[in-house]
Amino acid sequence: MHRAAQQRAQVVIASVVLALVLLHLGWEMVHGGVVSHHLLARSDMPSISNWWGIVLVPALAWFVAGRVLGRPMSSEPCDRSIHENVRRATPAFCGALAYGGLLAASFAFGFGLEQYLFLGLFVIGLVLPIYRGEYILGFVLGMMFTFGGILPMIVAAVVASISWAAHVLVRAVTRLVRRT
Repeated sequence: MHRAAQQRAQVVIASVVLALVLLHLGWEMVHGGVVSHHLLARSDMPSISNWWGIVLVPALAWFVAGRVLGRPMSSEPCDRSIHENVRRATPAFCGALAYGGLLAASFAFGFGLEQYLFLGLFVIGLVLPIYRGEYILGFVLGMMFTFGGILPMIVAAVVASISWAAHVLVRAVTRLVRRT
């Protein structure tokens, strides 16, 4: 893949995410001001303003786009590899977006499913590689409109780390079993 094509795609993706963050912050400003969220939803813990999303969420999108678009493709022409990488990452992104949106909606509307959905993340992380960027970005964007961008990034980092460790451990055990 041509580096210039990848960089153009990264700029487009980061710009779309920045526009989403700005729309979200604009909506918050019109409806009472930009929200700050306390860690663990406890007022005695520090709060994080949604303003941080202007910098951190597009930066996450830039990084994830670079990782996804830069994945090596086996002997494919440069023009097709961007589209193939996006095609392969889209189901994971959309699934994580829907899951994050469902978790956020459950919390916001009081459905009572949020603890099950949250714990389900760990189970899903054992099966799917949710440590990959497309899962993380989808999850963060799905939860952004309820929790801002930063708290979902923190949750995603914890869950993704556990998923990564589980997948690395499974691969290591599998290699050991095959050697014997």
